[in-house]
Amino acid sequence: GDSFTFGWGVNEEATWVGLLERSLGETVYNLGIHDSSPRQEYLLLKHLLEDGKLALSHGTLLWLIFEGNDLEDSYETLRATSGASMTEVLDKTLLSGIWKIPRVIKRQSVVDILRSGRATFAMSDSNRSEGHYWIEGIQLAIPLYYSQRFGYKLFSPLQIERAKSTREYVINHSNRAPLHQTIRDMARLSRTYGFDLMVLLAPSDARLYESYFSGFPPLSEHAHFLEAVMEEARSVGFQVLNLAEVLRPHAEHELLYFRDDDHWNERGHEVVAEIVSKNLAARRQLARRLKTAN
Repeated sequence: GDSFTFGWGVNEEATWVGLLERSLGETVYNLGIHDSSPRQEYLLLKHLLEDGKLALSHGTLLWLIFEGNDLEDSYETLRATSGASMTEVLDKTLLSGIWKIPRVIKRQSVVDILRSGRATFAMSDSNRSEGHYWIEGIQLAIPLYYSQRFGYKLFSPLQIERAKSTREYVINHSNRAPLHQTIRDMARLSRTYGFDLMVLLAPSDARLYESYFSGFPPLSEHAHFLEAVMEEARSVGFQVLNLAEVLRPHAEHELLYFRDDDHWNERGHEVVAEIVSKNLAARRQLARRLKTAN
């Protein structure tokens, strides 16, 4: 996956991948790369498998697809080269610049203290004027919205616009065909190397919280991009876990994203890890029952 798997803004052990590893008691590799597209993720996995750097036979691949940018991100081909270790493999690819981004934001930093909620600020509606881009006459780059339940939060204008997207936008996007091909290429890869695959569909913060914040722009009734990915994933036999549905009950009473960013906070990662762990356990139990019955 991209930055949601990478774990942007939280310590590595606090990511949903790290938490899932502890919950399952199994080794779980985090191949999340910040700002990568599904195509680039597929190419990285293909390289690691073909070069023998990773063995997935009889394993499970969890592939997270994010509503906010996984249609729009670059689908350009990246060429990987061999290396002696996982770090060297990535350092010798065109992904090296991304890989060198620090994998944690130190908990002692002021930014992280604010983002994690360990420090808060108060503001009244009278402090905001001239709409969501203004506070006391000062123009903001990112609109600020208020919820009686959750307080203040910044929402990316780009994420809001993409959450408004129509079905026609998704169908006619220039990356729609490359995405279609990527899913089929991944299906061939799973058959070749003998691993199961589950697609995790991750909603944007705008999608999940629009109804709780005053004056929020109306979004599309359906998450058309996620629906398109779900349809294609199921058509090639992939399992699908729609996080947009299972996160909604949690979103009714707690904020799962940073107040100043569109990524999951520590609580968001905890909830996702719990959901994925329970889903995997249930699927394995069902598989054992079917095997016993047969």
